[in-house]
Formats: sequence, C-alpha cells, structure tokens
Amino acid sequence: MKRRIDPVLAASLVLALLTLCVPFVRVVLLPVEFLNTLVHEFCHATMAVLTGGHVIGVSIESDTSGLTLTQGGISFLISIAGYLGASGLGSAILASSHKPSAKWWLGGLAVSIGLGSVMWMKWSLLSIGLVILWVALLGYAASQPWAGAAATFVGVQLAFNAVRSAVDLINLSRFVPSDALNASKATFLPPVVHSLVWAGLSILWAGLALRARAKSQA
Repeated sequence: MKRRIDPVLAASLVLALLTLCVPFVRVVLLPVEFLNTLVHEFCHATMAVLTGGHVIGVSIESDTSGLTLTQGGISFLISIAGYLGASGLGSAILASSHKPSAKWWLGGLAVSIGLGSVMWMKWSLLSIGLVILWVALLGYAASQPWAGAAATFVGVQLAFNAVRSAVDLINLSRFVPSDALNASKATFLPPVVHSLVWAGLSILWAGLALRARAKSQA
C-alpha cells in the first residue's frame, strides 16, 4: 500500500529548507525564529532553577538572539539546555503532532511561555509583542480542529531551527561568547566539539520524530 504524503508536513519541511537559501522566506518566518529563541532561553532558565540556581533575567533582541543571565546552578547543564531543550521539544511535538495530544503540546507551550515571561523576562516592546503573539496563536491553535497541523508546523520549525543554530555555532570562533564556549569551560573540550554533538543530536532526534510519526500513521 502506497503511503500518502502529509501535505502539511511536506510544506513545513520545504519552508524550513527554503530559509537557508531564500531570504524572503526567512523574513516571513521571522516570528517563528523568535519563538525558537523564546524556547531556547526559557530552557536555559528552567535548567538553572532545576539545578538550584537563580534566573536574573531573560532578554530578546531584534536580531532574534537572546540572553539568559543566571546565578548559581550547574553551569554545564544550563549551557547545554538551550539547544538540546529546543531541539527535544520540537522533536517531541513533531512526533505527537498527528495524535489527539497535539493540542496539549500547543497549549502547554503557550502556558509555559506565558509563565516563563512573567517570571523571568526583561520586558521591552519587542518581548511584550512576541509573548502576546505566541501565547495567543498557540492557545488559539490548541483549541481548533486543525491543532495537529499547527503542531506539525511548530514541531518542524523548532526542530529545524535548533539544528541550524547548532550548525551555525560550528563556524564561530572559540573566542566568541556562546553556549558552546560556556560548556567547554566545564568539560575542557573545544567549543566546536559541543556544537557538533548538539547538531548531531538535534538531527538524530528530528529523524527519530519523523520516523515515529510515519510508523504510527502506517
């Protein structure tokens, strides 16, 4: 029996790939990049709290970069939580996007962004707009019959952005401040090693998510 291609999944993957070579597509999907930044930074913040630390604040910049300032906690785990957390979450949403639980993933993400923002965000017009946008969009999508399609799109974009961001780290100098440089201080391994591991794990998890999704639909 020939397997039917999921048009939403196919379109989401094509759009993700086009962001690599078509600037216009990347501009159109800029809000999604900001979503990835929010998730990335809140993963840092969450790990800081889970390891006994304190979050000083989370800030989001107009170039889609972000910064999470923490005090205490386990620095290595805090450093790796951003890329791996965003990648893991995106892959989990993607793997479950065709199931009834898709709406709970979207709703949970909306609530998490809202709570994280209230607790940790350093407010600016940009951050206020982004939080309102994504809490509203994710919350609305979670309540609709097409929640699965929305979860597919969000899962693909989060997983792909995590892979691309980790790959971008590989090209950075070891002297450029980054999560990889912070992690290297704890392990004494070069930052590029951490970047390669994060990129590899992100690709692996995304592949496993696609495989799990396909098998459960067969």
